[in-house]
Amino acid sequence: MLQAIKRMGVAGTLRLALEGRLGAGPVIQDLESRKSGLQYIRELGRGKDGLSLLVRESDDSLRVHKILSDYGRSFLVRTLELFPVFEKLDWFFPLRKEEHGFSYPWEELEPPAGYTRDFLGVVDQVCRMQMELVAEGWVYWDLGSGHSNYLMTRDGALRVIDYGGNAFLPLHHAGPRPALPCWRANVLSYNAEFVRLQLLLHICEFALGELHARTLRMASQYGATGVRRGIDWTQRRLRGTPWEQLTPVILQMDPRRPDDWRTLAEQAAALAQDDSLADLQEEADIDSVELREKGVTVEGYQAYSIDGKEIAFASKGNLWDTRQKAEIVDTVLSKLRSAPEFRSMLDIGSNLGAYVFLAGVRYDLPRCIGVDYNGKYIETCTRIADHMGLSNCQFRVGRFSEEDERVSLTLALGLVHHLYQRTETFGSLGDIVAHLASTCTHWLLVEFPDENDNKAGKWTRMPGRASHSPYTKAEFEARLGEHFARVEAAGNIGPTRHFYLCSKQA
Repeated sequence: MLQAIKRMGVAGTLRLALEGRLGAGPVIQDLESRKSGLQYIRELGRGKDGLSLLVRESDDSLRVHKILSDYGRSFLVRTLELFPVFEKLDWFFPLRKEEHGFSYPWEELEPPAGYTRDFLGVVDQVCRMQMELVAEGWVYWDLGSGHSNYLMTRDGALRVIDYGGNAFLPLHHAGPRPALPCWRANVLSYNAEFVRLQLLLHICEFALGELHARTLRMASQYGATGVRRGIDWTQRRLRGTPWEQLTPVILQMDPRRPDDWRTLAEQAAALAQDDSLADLQEEADIDSVELREKGVTVEGYQAYSIDGKEIAFASKGNLWDTRQKAEIVDTVLSKLRSAPEFRSMLDIGSNLGAYVFLAGVRYDLPRCIGVDYNGKYIETCTRIADHMGLSNCQFRVGRFSEEDERVSLTLALGLVHHLYQRTETFGSLGDIVAHLASTCTHWLLVEFPDENDNKAGKWTRMPGRASHSPYTKAEFEARLGEHFARVEAAGNIGPTRHFYLCSKQA
């Protein structure tokens, strides 16, 4: 209850409780009997307002039949009012009234891609769809959660697939009221802040993989408190990503004005064409960097201090704890230091440079390289290296998929679960391991957050992202065995973070 009040306020929590108490919530009731009379091919999906079936008609054509729940049927009057609009606009399929809901022609469609440039193109089309719909006096607030309420044709055109009346808001009239009591105030009547928030939350979920957006989306339907808190959260989450450039445009637009949607569409399209676009998924985590006469102290995602030829690491007690990782790296460096082949090291996803500086300061390794796709980390590390006179520590901006450096030892720590589909388009552990192997002449030290890891689960199951082979510990170990003569356990952090030292020589 306290969490609900925190997310949506007292009034919103009361509305949620009344909805549950009065039995008017989005519960699918008696759908099995409602669909029993149809000769359907398969079920396409289900949600709070009903389920969708692929049905072969008597003329052998295929149609999608929406079998409405009691909640969905309560908003059918709003869908019926929109029938003429759907006939007019190409973004929508023309609907036909059916006994238990409605139907529309089947078309083979694909989910939208969630990678930044691709999704900017999707946002461009969403805005152009809204531009035409707003001109007809409606706005489509429910773009989907868990799955998008639109799909893409093979030539990349957007098609709406969810026509529940609760997804649309009338702009210039009260609109038909649902047949059942509904306590979701922002679903009943137009609220500009609510509509703006839904687009921001949709971007957070589908472009950045933030599942918390789903919780905020629900909370925002019940009142103003949920909307305000959702806007505060999306602004923080989009900071430091390409979407930050669109955030103020979205927050300042009037969703009732077609020209405002056109402006947003044009800015999304222009951003997608920007060659300098950096596909950053989050803001650089840098709390402080204190440069002293002969040392430095760094606080952020990584935490460490350098004093002359000494380097020490701080502990935060989490699964990406700098001190615990540094101990594993230190053990490996100590083991390899006497090998004549050990002359260089590459840290991919080097963040604030902790392990590059460990190799450069404590082991005097002649060539220590840190690569990260976030330029703010690289700027910070370069400043530290220059301040400390560490000419053997070099940093540069780069992407893993474009990395062609060859070194004695490659580090890939806290990285694989991001590379799988979040920051790159691999979708395959085999391809990731193959590319890691190409960067090292002798050794690889790699961390694998397994399928039970919370962060890995979040970043390897993102909507609209590549997934060609399973993300599992067994799959990862099998792929390591294909490229390295010897693979040995190098440590663990918690039960889900596994470290491997891989050697090309037996």
